Amino acid sequence: MPALGGALVRLAVPDGMHIEDAVTTLRERAPDLLVTPNHIYHGAEASFAQSGVRGRSHAPHLTGVLGIIDTGVDLAMIDAPQAVLGQHAFAGAQPVGREHGSTVAALAIAHGMRVQVADVFTNGSDGSLVASSASIAAALNWMIDNSIPVINISIEGPNNAVLRELVRRAARRGHVIVAAAGNGGPLARPAFPAAFDGSIAVTAIDASGHPYRRANRGEYIAFAAPGVDLMVTSGGRAIRVSGTSFAAPLVAAEIAAHMRSPSPTQARAVIASLERRAVDLGEPGRDPVYGWGALPD
Repeated sequence: MPALGGALVRLAVPDGMHIEDAVTTLRERAPDLLVTPNHIYHGAEASFAQSGVRGRSHAPHLTGVLGIIDTGVDLAMIDAPQAVLGQHAFAGAQPVGREHGSTVAALAIAHGMRVQVADVFTNGSDGSLVASSASIAAALNWMIDNSIPVINISIEGPNNAVLRELVRRAARRGHVIVAAAGNGGPLARPAFPAAFDGSIAVTAIDASGHPYRRANRGEYIAFAAPGVDLMVTSGGRAIRVSGTSFAAPLVAAEIAAHMRSPSPTQARAVIASLERRAVDLGEPGRDPVYGWGALPD
């Protein structure tokens, strides 16, 4: 794994041993290794609803490239399928198009992005869609290795040491990681990867600028963007979605429109500009509800 400067190895826990004991044992025997459980993550969505209204699609003016780590994309749900530059599977034999990743991609494309998609999801033991930290790490490493400057991750889960280190190294190299703030509610613990140092955490607001009632709050929130009852044209139909998952790609697209390649200097300049231009909706300056404020018009 070039971005980590080493290899990512998955190990099975011996029968009868608890995973925490296994991690402790490995850390004691190999203190120079980065050892962590293979955590499970979920999409940071809240709701999908068919509007029953035919969506009006238009050919977007494509101005940048955005990496998307999510589910696979169903090209039938994309009004400009030529904007999907490629799809890569990191949790199965091939990408599987699903509604979550397709909607995130549709939003990014509608805001001028061509997209490179990394599918990191598979079906869990209970039938729900899950992504492991190992698959997310492999996808993030691929994005870094292929010099994709801005990467959207509309996924939430626990703090993971490998992902934390990858995000840190990506930011140091001039990549921008934009992540959904999470939908656990105002009292929820921070959601990762949004809460990692080096990530840009995006929360959701409604059309009146009010915060999404299920959005996480905290000092890690950087920006707010529309993500409540948001109308998305997908596959020729309009759907209504809510969640921080769908606010994140709007901010990611805004940043990616000004970045052609990874650059620490350019990344700092673009983010600083967005901080200055953000519409301050809460307490003066950065606050735990809106961050620096809402994405400017």
